[in-house]
Amino acid sequence: MKKLLFVILIFFIWVTSIYALSFRTYTKLVPTINSGGVEWAWPVNYDIAYEKGTTYVDLDLYIRKGTINPNWENDVESFWSKPGYNINIDFVTSSDDFNYWVEVVPGYGAPNMRYWWSDLGWREIAHEVGHMFGMYDEYGGNGALNPVTKYIGFDGIMGSILGTNLDRYYEVFDEAIASLNRDQPVPEPATIFLVGSGMIGLITFARRKFK
Repeated sequence: MKKLLFVILIFFIWVTSIYALSFRTYTKLVPTINSGGVEWAWPVNYDIAYEKGTTYVDLDLYIRKGTINPNWENDVESFWSKPGYNINIDFVTSSDDFNYWVEVVPGYGAPNMRYWWSDLGWREIAHEVGHMFGMYDEYGGNGALNPVTKYIGFDGIMGSILGTNLDRYYEVFDEAIASLNRDQPVPEPATIFLVGSGMIGLITFARRKFK
């Protein structure tokens, strides 16, 4: 019986830790408009989890064609990660499991979410990754603006490649967590603890009763 209780306890601890870090896939169609009034939308798809005050985001990009700059991954991760938000980006060569596909062509030019140029700097890539997270452009012309606010500014990376990672950008992750919790409610680890404790108590009671 002691061995059984020990096994149950170890299993319970393992399930609790895994459960708390369980990633869920967030998908959304983001509506937008440009300065000329043209409307369209683009899809968002990434994996996200929340634990102990930190949001974890995982984005797998399948390089369908071409070769990436080896510095892009670390530079873009470092740019988007900050206290409370752990951003992980992986460039993968397998089409088995990914969030977006990207093709890289030689030379330099204007990128979008699907087609990048090999000579781009990491800031241009960080801007496109921002779109993959659901962030709007903040420049006029053909920029994909927020259809409600139509905000234009150049202090952030979504308005200028020289901009920074402003706090307002991270609202998309907070909204993703809130949306997933509404649509797919997940029991708190404390709830799992109570259930596990109850199971152990029942086993202990049965052991004493039938001893």
